[in-house]
Amino acid sequence: EINGKAMLVDDSVSELWASLGSLRQGQNHIDEAGKAFEKALELDPKNFSAWRWYGDFLNKSTVRRYDEGLAALEKAESLEPMSRVLNEKLLTAYFKRGDFAANRAHAERAAIIDPASARKYESYIAGNLSSYGELAQSVFELRKLAVKYPGTVATARNLVNPYIWLQDFEEAGVWARRVDAMNAAGRKFADVL
Repeated sequence: EINGKAMLVDDSVSELWASLGSLRQGQNHIDEAGKAFEKALELDPKNFSAWRWYGDFLNKSTVRRYDEGLAALEKAESLEPMSRVLNEKLLTAYFKRGDFAANRAHAERAAIIDPASARKYESYIAGNLSSYGELAQSVFELRKLAVKYPGTVATARNLVNPYIWLQDFEEAGVWARRVDAMNAAGRKFADVL
């Protein structure tokens, strides 16, 4: 049974149940987390955070209820479509489903919501083109971004794989060395070629 000190005061507050679901998820108590999220949504079907957290929970590899997870995230979107965090969750969910159009739409919306991170989303979109087999277009878009935002590690890193898949190992090595030169995350990408 789910319990908590806050519930002793008032167990009819949706936000408390949503928070408890998040806590139980973090503790890897999957059944209790699911029940807490469901209770939160029963108490307040318009609780944006509960829908977002529940959708994220359902999409976890330990739960694997992906269709329900996407539906929960879409419900959260109907309540608050301009949430950057939610759009990031949705772009990931759509990517995993292979829905590139929806994936791209949410990345573009996230860039509008958070202009300071626009180059991250532009790089993400261009990099994902290669995931859908559009290798030459991916390289073209990423190289444009490399000129637009020189010194961006994510763009340089995203150029390595399409070049490998195109079997242009020399150019892949050039970009991997650029990543190394930018001192990205301590990993030497040039060493994997």
